[in-house]
Amino acid sequence: MKKLFGTGLLLFFFSINLIGQEAVEPPKAVLDNGDIEKYAETIYPMAVELEKLGMKMDGKEDNVAANWAANVEGQAILSKYGWNETFAIKFAAITWGFTYLKMKVEVDKLPDDQKAQVQAMMPLFSTYESLVHPDDVKLVESNMEILEPAFKKLEKL
Repeated sequence: MKKLFGTGLLLFFFSINLIGQEAVEPPKAVLDNGDIEKYAETIYPMAVELEKLGMKMDGKEDNVAANWAANVEGQAILSKYGWNETFAIKFAAITWGFTYLKMKVEVDKLPDDQKAQVQAMMPLFSTYESLVHPDDVKLVESNMEILEPAFKKLEKL
């Protein structure tokens, strides 16, 4: 569970800049099964290549995916793996949706007396959920079995 919360916190830091902002309009659905499959297959090798360029997934950047896409070398790597200008928004939807679902599952497993201790984090979960269209959350949820190995590999970077 420590690793899960560590991963969740790392992913939280990627999106911290957006979490403090009020949503102007509800998010739009942006994902399909092909996006999730491609993400699961490509995120680790892309992250390895991007890290070699000094673009790490270490939580120190406001929006890691947007920074990758805004960099010429980063764009070349994303393109190499079949991603285009929609990468940052799809990355965000998958990452936020995955994090929300994993954290929710872990909190639901806790004994009732421990659930009270994590109630302070519940607004964070609601924030993740509000940043992703409900259809995208459902799509991420139905593909957790292919996303979990991808996220576990990312933990090793």
